[in-house]
Amino acid sequence: MNVTLALANNDAILAVRFLLEPVSLACVTLWAWRRVPSPWRWAAVVVLPVAVFFGAVAALHFAGRRRAARWLLAVVVAYQILAYDRVGRLLSH
Repeated sequence: MNVTLALANNDAILAVRFLLEPVSLACVTLWAWRRVPSPWRWAAVVVLPVAVFFGAVAALHFAGRRRAARWLLAVVVAYQILAYDRVGRLLSH
């Protein structure tokens, strides 16, 4: 019997990934709402959430929320390290 001990399929890691996505989208939306001029604000809030993970860290940083950006960066990097096998599998295709 071949048992995979991959962390990328671990329920806790998958829960972290699930939480990272809406948090990242919220960060990008916050940046767009605070920094984009009024006529373009709604378009930016709708279009920019396509940028996730590291884009969200940059958005928090430039919105002046540097501590939150550092924490989000730490979580994103930790997740990517723990899910190395998934990243490798994606890069091999």
